[in-house]
Order: sequence, then C-alpha cells, then structure tokens
Amino acid sequence: MKTNPHISVQRTSGQSCPTSGTWQCMGSFVTTITIAKGSKLPDYCGIQVRWILISIN
Repeated sequence: MKTNPHISVQRTSGQSCPTSGTWQCMGSFVTTITIAKGSKLPDYCGIQVRWILISIN
C-alpha cells in the first residue's frame, strides 16, 4: 500500500471512485473503507458524506 500525503482527492457519496484505495469519511462520523476504482462511494449510516482518499492500494 502506497501512502502519499500530497494527494487531496475528495468525492461525495454516490460519485464514482476515481482511484482504488482506502478512503475516510469526513465530518462527525469517522470510518475508512477500501474501494475499487469505478465503484460508487457509499453513504455512511444512510447519510450522504464526503470521502477523502488517504492511501492508494
């Protein structure tokens, strides 16, 4: 797993994942997911959230 602190890739639930990797939701909920490029980023607990890419697989 490669980590690059200079990457600032963010997407909202429902958008297509541009890069395979580990994503963390922003806001009061904190969780991470591993998701493949092209998959839709999910809601978290039924709520649309903003996701930030924290590492590339």
